[in-house]
Amino acid sequence: MTAILVTFGLLLVILYFSKTHLNFRRDNVGVKVRSHTMLKNNASLYVIEIENQRLLIGVTKENMTILTCLEPVSTLDEALQDMSK
Repeated sequence: MTAILVTFGLLLVILYFSKTHLNFRRDNVGVKVRSHTMLKNNASLYVIEIENQRLLIGVTKENMTILTCLEPVSTLDEALQDMSK
């Protein structure tokens, strides 16, 4: 019984240390997919946002290309106004 408690305690200490002292990051921190459109079977367009910058990206099976940088849309109202023009 004591060995189980010691093992469990060590596991908790290791987990605590790894979360507080090691900088594990999620791979997609700060990257948001805002829109996705399929063009054909193997080609798509994505609007992604990275650090308040919006990019239009073309993606195929073999390649990924930044097509253009888009103007940032700061609020929903501005986005709706842009769409109505």
